[in-house]
Amino acid sequence: QGHSLGSSPETLPHRRPSPPPRSPRPASLAMAPADDAAPPAVAEEEMDEASRISYLRQRGVEIEFPEDRVAASKAKAEAKDAASAGSAAPAAKVETFSFTYVPADVNEPVKVLTAEVGTCDVLKDLLAPTFASDENMDADTVSRETAGRLKNMMISANAGGGHIKAPSAEEVQRQAAGGVTEAYPLSRYPSSGEGQCVRMYIDEVGALRGRPRNKRAEDLATGAGLTGLSIHGDAYIGRCRRSQAAGERNMDFGREELSASSAWAQEARAEHTRQAVEEGHGSDEHLAKGDEGAFAWTQTDVDLEVRLRSAVPDGSNAKKRIGVSYGKGDKVIVKVDGNTVLELAPLFAKVVPDDCSWSIDKDDIVLTLTKAEERPWTELLLPGGAK
Repeated sequence: QGHSLGSSPETLPHRRPSPPPRSPRPASLAMAPADDAAPPAVAEEEMDEASRISYLRQRGVEIEFPEDRVAASKAKAEAKDAASAGSAAPAAKVETFSFTYVPADVNEPVKVLTAEVGTCDVLKDLLAPTFASDENMDADTVSRETAGRLKNMMISANAGGGHIKAPSAEEVQRQAAGGVTEAYPLSRYPSSGEGQCVRMYIDEVGALRGRPRNKRAEDLATGAGLTGLSIHGDAYIGRCRRSQAAGERNMDFGREELSASSAWAQEARAEHTRQAVEEGHGSDEHLAKGDEGAFAWTQTDVDLEVRLRSAVPDGSNAKKRIGVSYGKGDKVIVKVDGNTVLELAPLFAKVVPDDCSWSIDKDDIVLTLTKAEERPWTELLLPGGAK
């Protein structure tokens, strides 16, 4: 019938009466109960299988079916799991690391985020979608913000006899549509190539998209000894470790490490200062300047000075015969006796007309132009502008 009766002492702990013999006997024959508490006997031929099993179990016989063993084994395992839940070894944990989010909007708080550790620096690809945008790029903005890199690339290309064409706003927008992350090193690996470094992850085309300046990120860069950086849009700060055995992996970087007084920032500042001295760079090395013969220009992060040589007219009332206008902050026109002697348009970026001024220094006319945005200019004019 698909069942078995145990015969060991463990299976039959009590020696109770066996069921009625299966040999034919008169229907009136019945087993007398062993005592008053025992249930009355029933003729076996009057029992079906379920009744026989019930009959035996009532008299202390343990009957075990295969499905009973499976159920008991399962229950035992579940009970064991429940009992050891608090002390059982945990499943393998996913290794994570922390990094910080520094919004461009100073009204938004800095946040600490986490991600899973990989077999390389995972942040560059992980953060790319956060910089994705389908906004149209302004052609002048693209021209202005690519000028610096393009200038350096052209110097190298010309040395090799090549030529580089400035990308259009449409082309830049197409290539950056899905988001492009720039991992800018705030501190670098030691010369051995092993150790730790700190990186700032930013939108590679944040300036081209016209994103607002990120003052907190720029202050952090300055604290690490990197001056003159213009960082546009949100920024993320993370740390990596590199070793010959494990390769490069991300490590924790906390909110408290955003201070210029933190250990890594002090070490980076000292290293950048040492390199600048060794290479002969000054503190204003990042500030472009120019000499066009008829005029020369210099700048600080705040303003520019344009010196127009030998432009002061002879005779009396020279100052009254000079006129200077600034348009809407996008150009400068100098006239002497009504004739234009200098026109700079369009300027690389805007100036504040009400804060601009000019003066006479011997035979030169000196213009002081206040920048609308404190940042280095790569050129005096926007690429393509006429002098």
